[in-house]
Amino acid sequence: MQSSPVLLLSPSRNFAGRDTDNQTRPTIYPLHRHCSSHPSSIQEMVLHNPGNWHWTTKDCRPWAKSWFTDNLCKQADNDQAEIRITTVSESSGDCDVAMRKGKIITIYDIKLVLKFTGTLKDAESTTVDGNITIPEVMHDHEEDDYVFDIEVFSETREKAKARDLIKQRLVPALRQQLQGFPQALVDAHGKDVKINFDAGHAPTVGTAANAANAPTQPQQQQSNTSATAAKSSTSTKKVNTSSIAETFEFQTLAKELYTTFIDPARLAAWTRAQPNIDARKGGQYQLFNGNVEGEFLDLQENEKLVQTWRLKDWPAGHYATLTMTFDQGLDGTNLRMVMEDVPLGTEEVVKTNFVEYYVKPIKTTFGFGAVL
Repeated sequence: MQSSPVLLLSPSRNFAGRDTDNQTRPTIYPLHRHCSSHPSSIQEMVLHNPGNWHWTTKDCRPWAKSWFTDNLCKQADNDQAEIRITTVSESSGDCDVAMRKGKIITIYDIKLVLKFTGTLKDAESTTVDGNITIPEVMHDHEEDDYVFDIEVFSETREKAKARDLIKQRLVPALRQQLQGFPQALVDAHGKDVKINFDAGHAPTVGTAANAANAPTQPQQQQSNTSATAAKSSTSTKKVNTSSIAETFEFQTLAKELYTTFIDPARLAAWTRAQPNIDARKGGQYQLFNGNVEGEFLDLQENEKLVQTWRLKDWPAGHYATLTMTFDQGLDGTNLRMVMEDVPLGTEEVVKTNFVEYYVKPIKTTFGFGAVL
């Protein structure tokens, strides 16, 4: 392992710095931005795209996660348990609306992880929680094509009742909701990839009002507004984000695994670099020679660690929130990793590097399990 690993590369480049996406793609005509290699105005673009014949696309990933959150957080109950889906902890992959040869099409391949919680209707009102993973939500899926992987944390024979309830009640409801996603996607964003033509008027994009007919501001007011907008855009940079979630199994006690993430000597062993760490609430840390840094937000001994987390080359001031939960089982410990506010488009890279630079080195250094 290198002594100072860089954990994040461009999503389209591998560790050797070579492009990973060699697929030839059709020409894409941007609708909302202009550059020297593309038409310099909407009017010019229309001349190059008669009848909406060429490809135009829109990235809809942020909207998709919001839609899944609004439509998949359902609940179910029977005489043995009550379960509700609380959050969409991961929505990763691609989601586009496109115009091709005058037709609006959807192109998406998304992985979803839904977090659920609930109670058993027994004498102790036992609490149960876990994840429902849908590995692929694809544009060509029929209702019966979806796969649902149900994970009940610290599962026992009694808690298995929650799994039965999810299969019987929640899974059919989720299948039905997912079938409505493509039409909702088109309804929300189809207008943004279609160029409308109106004889005698300048062409417009989607349903936006024609700029020529928009009310104008006095010249001085326009100048002031432009200056304010320019100043705001340079001082604040909004980062679109997503979330990732994974569970890893270690053949050790929760106490040992927890210590491995906060003890300086153990950190130095598996990161192959001297850490700078103050393992207390509000304490700062730096790993991998400063390539990873953040602050501890919550430490629940042997159970949970919550910390801010950022890579050195992320936008200045932007931090994700990393939550690691340690579930002690009979044969080992499950580490549940959830990272929120990951910059959009970097999810797979961050997830892969968490495995390569956290999980595998810990297992090989301390013998906490086989490396697959």
